[in-house]
Amino acid sequence: MEAVPFLIVNTRFLSKNYLLGVSVGGYVAISVLLFCFGGALVSAEMPRPGDVQAFLFLIPGFFIGFLNFIQIHATEYFHYAPRDRLTRFALWLNVIPVLGFFTIPVLKDLFGVVYLGFVPLAVALLTATSFVVGILLSLMNVFWILIAAKARVTLLVTVTLCILPAIWPAYRMGIFMPDAGRYASRQEATIYLHPSNVSFQVPREWLGWNAEFHNNLHLTHRELQKVRFGAGEWDYEYGAVVNSALPFEYCAAHVGGEGWGREGVSFGDLQVRAYVADLASQEILRRISGPALETAKKLASGDFGEPGKVQTDVSKDGPWQRDVIRYSLFYGDYGGMANVEFYVRPVSKYQLIMVFMGSNEAEKQSILRSVEYH
Repeated sequence: MEAVPFLIVNTRFLSKNYLLGVSVGGYVAISVLLFCFGGALVSAEMPRPGDVQAFLFLIPGFFIGFLNFIQIHATEYFHYAPRDRLTRFALWLNVIPVLGFFTIPVLKDLFGVVYLGFVPLAVALLTATSFVVGILLSLMNVFWILIAAKARVTLLVTVTLCILPAIWPAYRMGIFMPDAGRYASRQEATIYLHPSNVSFQVPREWLGWNAEFHNNLHLTHRELQKVRFGAGEWDYEYGAVVNSALPFEYCAAHVGGEGWGREGVSFGDLQVRAYVADLASQEILRRISGPALETAKKLASGDFGEPGKVQTDVSKDGPWQRDVIRYSLFYGDYGGMANVEFYVRPVSKYQLIMVFMGSNEAEKQSILRSVEYH
């Protein structure tokens, strides 16, 4: 008679471990698939094939796995039995985001655009809600288990592990970016770079875009933090190449014909960064021809698996030292040559670097002609 209850408990125990395996294994599978095949089936902002950023999905995977493991084995390791229904509910909430991620490509094929239509929108909202609520519920359950069991060391370790996954998003948001006193101010179309006495003018059309959308002129330290990294097609690669060349804390302004990254609507716009650097000109040129060029080589891609092409050009343009990096990009159904141009010149005790991302020659020349040192 006692064998039946034992079998029932054991079945439930295996069921919890099964949910644990699906959660962790799902995130591992997502990382491997994105690394091997890219994320174009889901979103253009997902990594391209071979991008190591795909493995960032391992962070929430192992974090959720850690929380699930404590909830499942609380009785064994901490001699405290959490509420079974609450634990199962948390485990299922942690599984749903994995299932939702694999469902989105199917819905994209059926509906064309992921977030249009009731069904795709419902799945996306369910996935996002389950991810957040599942983690919060698991955290509450785990903290209660450890507090009730008086497991102080394990509680400290758990709190530490809870903080660690937030470090990368915080870094991407620019929270750890040092403030080197670089910023800009604006009067109409004129941008003044601080702490230098340099100014330049942006095209009048850019002011019209800013008046309507308020997302293409980034001048303050807080605004600059948001555009340190690019996202989506073209801007992700632009940001990676330029950040490899120059420390972002020297960036005093980031302006463009439209928004940057997720705020952009096309790939034909010109994006401009103005840097006021304490570095020597030789060091700047070394960074461009070294780390920036190597990054471009890694990101370059050709048509249908062909190797990417990278071209460089170095020349003098009046008072400017001009370094150009061009590299091919292919996104499955279209592609082209990405163009990054570095213009370097000394101004007082600083080096002024104007970086142009894109290929609008008329707008670039207009900006360069407007540069003044007061």
